[in-house]
Amino acid sequence: MSNPKLWQQYQELLSKTDFVVTYSALADEIPIEEIPNFELIKNKPKFVVPPTQKMEPKEISKKIVAAFATCTPPFRARPAPRSEVRLKGRLAQMGGLQPEACPLLFLPGQKFDITGTRHGRGFGWYDRLLAGLPNEWIRIGIATESQISHTPLIRNPWDQPADWLIGEQNQRRWKIHKFLRK
Repeated sequence: MSNPKLWQQYQELLSKTDFVVTYSALADEIPIEEIPNFELIKNKPKFVVPPTQKMEPKEISKKIVAAFATCTPPFRARPAPRSEVRLKGRLAQMGGLQPEACPLLFLPGQKFDITGTRHGRGFGWYDRLLAGLPNEWIRIGIATESQISHTPLIRNPWDQPADWLIGEQNQRRWKIHKFLRK
């Protein structure tokens, strides 16, 4: 595995999250159970996005938000006291504290590039789904090495980029990338 510091951040992200959105695997996608460190999210509440032709993206995004809202402790965090929120905000501004993990969205795709751009099957279904979900939710693309372009893909205004990309290389070796979403 590449970049031990990023892998550590990824593992922390998986262990802190309280809700996971996954896709129903198709023949050309990596099943979610095969991603690195799956054991860290195995028993956490999940929403599995049905095959894209079955429902409209707006309907699915509403169902995802509703499912997240009904998570019960210990997965759904209780609101912090106001003084703690102010302190965390100040520390985060100074770079001394990472924000709490929020729901993770695992994304399929036909092609990803090394800037986080994701291309699907060309109908914009996942872009519309992601547009209906909170922007703060962390998006993780899962791809094989053949699905990763080392030259930038065209990013249209409606394209929803990934925050992380986990790429499978030969022999179940994985490579990780982290992006700043624009």
